[in-house]
Amino acid sequence: MLNAAAALDWSQVEPAIFGTLFERSLDPDKRAQLGQHYTSSEDILLVVEPVVIEPLQRRWAYVKAGATALAEAAEVAKGRVHAKLRNELQEKVVEWMEELSAVRILDPACGSGNFLPGAAPNARSVARSPRLRRRPRIADLHRKTSSPAATLWAGNNIYAQELASVVVWIGYLQWLNEHGIGWPVEPILRELD
Repeated sequence: MLNAAAALDWSQVEPAIFGTLFERSLDPDKRAQLGQHYTSSEDILLVVEPVVIEPLQRRWAYVKAGATALAEAAEVAKGRVHAKLRNELQEKVVEWMEELSAVRILDPACGSGNFLPGAAPNARSVARSPRLRRRPRIADLHRKTSSPAATLWAGNNIYAQELASVVVWIGYLQWLNEHGIGWPVEPILRELD
C-alpha cells in the first residue's frame, strides 16, 4: 500500500488534510483535553491577516516607495550618479530582505500544524519579486525569507510536531512550484525548530 501511495501524484494535495487525519486518529476525549482541533483556513486568516500580513505589507509599501523613487531617478541619471543610485536601490532592497528574513512565525498552540502553512505562504508572498530574485545576494536572502525555517512550533506531542513539519514543508514545496521558483537543495525535508 505504501508503494502504491508513493506512486501517486501528491503535488496538489491540501496540506491541512494531514492535520485532519491526525486529529481523527486521536481519541476524541484526549483530543479535547489537548485542545487539538481543526482550524479552518478562514479562521487562520482572521489572525494571519492583521497580525502577520498587514504589518509586512505596510512596511513593504514604504520600502517599495523609496525603491521606486531611486529606480526612477537612476533611469534618467548618467555615469557615476546612475551607478550610485542603482547601488542605493540594491542596498535598500537587500536591507528589506534582511529585515524580512528575520521574521519568525510562531504557532504557540500548535496541534496538527494547520496554522503554519496558512501563515507562511502569505508572508512569503510579501517578499516575492521575480526581478529582484535574479540578483544572487537577493536570491539568497529570498530563500532564507521564504524557507520553512522561518516558522516555529510549540507543543508537547512529538508526533504532532513531526506532522506539522511535513505539512509546512509540503506547503512550501507547493508554493515554490506555483511561483516557478524551483526546488530547495537536498535534503528537501529538514527538521524545524
